[in-house]
Amino acid sequence: TGRSTQPVRSGYDQLTAMILLANSALLSKQARGNPVATPCTRPIGRPRSQRLTGSRQCPTAAVAEEGGTEPVTLGPDGNATLVSRRGALRALAGTSLTSLLVQVPSPAGALGVSGFLPKQFEMPSTLPTNEKDLVDLVRRDIASRLQGGDKGKAPPVLRLVFHDAGTFDPATGTGGINGSILMEVNRPENRGLKIATNLLLKVQKDFDDAGVHISFADLVALGGAEAVRVCGGPYIAVGLGRKDTEEADAENQLPAMTLSAPELIESFEKHGYSVQELVALSGAHTIGQKGFGAPLTFNNEYYQLILNEPWADPTNDMASMIGLPTDRALMADAETKKWIKMYAEDEQRFFDDFTAVYLKLTTAPDALRA
Repeated sequence: TGRSTQPVRSGYDQLTAMILLANSALLSKQARGNPVATPCTRPIGRPRSQRLTGSRQCPTAAVAEEGGTEPVTLGPDGNATLVSRRGALRALAGTSLTSLLVQVPSPAGALGVSGFLPKQFEMPSTLPTNEKDLVDLVRRDIASRLQGGDKGKAPPVLRLVFHDAGTFDPATGTGGINGSILMEVNRPENRGLKIATNLLLKVQKDFDDAGVHISFADLVALGGAEAVRVCGGPYIAVGLGRKDTEEADAENQLPAMTLSAPELIESFEKHGYSVQELVALSGAHTIGQKGFGAPLTFNNEYYQLILNEPWADPTNDMASMIGLPTDRALMADAETKKWIKMYAEDEQRFFDDFTAVYLKLTTAPDALRA
């Protein structure tokens, strides 16, 4: 995705967020032995009566990234420094809000996240007519909801993809990514997914109101891809064209959480996936609340952790809460364990293979049947 420049919301809260971003970035930079500081007359947020003299330092507004820094930019000169809310307001004097920009590298290594500062999505008065620009607009809407306070919804939005698309049965040509999850969300295996469906329904309404209908199946595919990206994972290029069904898919099409490794492999093969693809898809569990590292960071830590089988640690009272039974089953088979070790050692290989199997998973059922 490269570097991106996005307009920032106006308002006091946004200024505060920008200041906190700058300070966090410099703390990260200083921790790496590269102190950068600018004299400041008083600490941020302190009343004027509590000013400190020369002993107080406050950092310049820089966003740290591996290999360098990028300035937080206010206006066209690209050279402003934020040291306090009052100073930020002074910096804004005479600057139109439409020209107020914050440049944040993707990923923003100092904060441990990827992508842009959260901002309010604004639907343009004229929608793009080509697919690429329309896809970008839909993704921006989804990202604004995930990054504007709802990033915790990224795991269920990603989980939604498999629960809608993983029902495809090559033998009958039924199921697949078709939006049927809206009619299946109350099934036991889909517990907790209403958060994700509700978020994507809001995005769908945004575009319906603007005169363009995006199928829910397309939103599921784009939503999962954005969930991966905003959590620091690879950019997955997903297009449009999937159709929604009016009927629920057959029940019992998803693998049960209690399956052994041979049963899990058999279930995935029945749906057209290899052992390698099974293990790559399981890497989606790297985000969420099952105990595999940072719950909102998409990386290969899932594989590194399950290699140690933390659920078997007798000294950990919470060990039984780590992972799903299927995560543990993957370690019991030599073939699946081989791929776990590979992805644990090579994050880029995991990203590449996950992207490939994600695109396969989100292929329209009509194309899979062809």
